[in-house]
Amino acid sequence: MLTFKEKLAHNLVPEWEEHYVNYSELKHHVKQIQRRASFLAMSSGDYTESNEPERARLIKTSKPTHFEEEFLDECEKVERWYCTQLEEFHKQFALLQDQYAQARTSQAPLVPPTTDLDDAPVESDAFTLERDSIKQSLVELYKLLRLLQNFALLNYTALRKVLKKHKKKCGARFEKAHRSLNDSLHDYAFSHALPVKESILHLEHYFTATFHDNDRVLALAELDDWKDSTLNWQNVYTGLKMGMCMVLATWLLWDDVALVAFYICELDPHATQDFAHVFDDASHLSMLYLINFIVYVQVENHVLWVVLFVVSSVYSWLWDVVMDWGLGRPQNHFLGDGHMYSRRWVYYAAMAVDFVLCFSWTLALIPPTDEYSVVVGVLLYLQPVTMFMEPIRRSMWSCFAMENEHLRNTLGFRKERFIPLHFERKPQKKATDKRDDSQYAVKVVALAVVVVALSASAIFLGN
Repeated sequence: MLTFKEKLAHNLVPEWEEHYVNYSELKHHVKQIQRRASFLAMSSGDYTESNEPERARLIKTSKPTHFEEEFLDECEKVERWYCTQLEEFHKQFALLQDQYAQARTSQAPLVPPTTDLDDAPVESDAFTLERDSIKQSLVELYKLLRLLQNFALLNYTALRKVLKKHKKKCGARFEKAHRSLNDSLHDYAFSHALPVKESILHLEHYFTATFHDNDRVLALAELDDWKDSTLNWQNVYTGLKMGMCMVLATWLLWDDVALVAFYICELDPHATQDFAHVFDDASHLSMLYLINFIVYVQVENHVLWVVLFVVSSVYSWLWDVVMDWGLGRPQNHFLGDGHMYSRRWVYYAAMAVDFVLCFSWTLALIPPTDEYSVVVGVLLYLQPVTMFMEPIRRSMWSCFAMENEHLRNTLGFRKERFIPLHFERKPQKKATDKRDDSQYAVKVVALAVVVVALSASAIFLGN
């Protein structure tokens, strides 16, 4: 796992390197304060002659006031660069707006239509070139603003971590100094980065309204053209092979009671005190109870298993929507307090589809009986369809569960809520890389065909 020092080194902008926080130096000062306080707290009788040079050196260096001065100097350094760059970017944005406005007003007269059918106005070539140039400049400016936002948040995170180490290692003796430094840190503009966020939103709105007729999706796609969206077939092939290995491992270890119980039930009092896991495990156990009831219990009146089936399915659906996806909040129109997909109907559609699939896959668990009926016959024919739809439901569930974790850190796995963005240049693809991609694509298709063929043969031969 990467340390924050390594993350900081990996995400800094090389041209701005000298303006970042000296994280290692501040950590060194904190350690020196801790060691100095330990030496001073010890009685003089505990020292030997070999300790005296070290004691004298520590007393003279790394005093608390020295750390405070260094900390505030680092804050000032970051603040100066942040404000300077933000002011410069504001000027560039205003200049680009003025240039585009002047180009619109002073463009050459529109070329008259040659026939009556050509009613659409034609822009002059000079204006088109200038328009494209301004668009590209806005895209570059957008990237710089995002980099500046990362700069501010990375430095703020580094300084916050240093303060936490200072409080943890130096103890209550320096509590007053810690509060003072913490208050001073939050007085700087870069600590919340609100001005640069507003500038980014302003540029997005201007770009959307000016060049894409208020189509925000297309505008953001063009502004984010630096992202490498090329599909890496090698990763797809590796993921497919890992999935097959997991299925084979489950096939071999399905009867290991301890392993299956650990996999299904996440509640471990030694690892967590969160009692929400009790209700999560109840949703899984209700499915197991329902399956066992259907398979082993002979009931003349099927009302009981229908009730169990409905309760289990509704419980699982509610847990998916409310707990795993963070949706179903009445105060937010039955959605979450935040969302990443721009179209809200996607969430409502996902909840409806998940509701149907939660019932459909459970219906497929009904075993065949000697007493044939129309209902049983239909359900048996639906089994291959429901077996195919359940992985799709799980894939959809994973997308929204990942979004919920990203927005709300529900499981507490992230120590920092801020995740830096990576602005890397797209590497030039060599001919060998293209050949490798095509080879992996062929392997993926071949594996998919084999898996589908084996699945189909197992289903039809089994019947």
